[in-house]
Amino acid sequence: MQARIKMELFSMTNLKLLCAICLILYLGAKVNSVWGYI
Repeated sequence: MQARIKMELFSMTNLKLLCAICLILYLGAKVNSVWGYI
């Protein structure tokens, strides 16, 4: 039972980490395109 809860927490953390990486990559791309215009 406890192992299942740990797995769910782990997958939730992984999902948040993935979202954070996507957001950073997206913002980085936006910044790069802005610098490209200048």
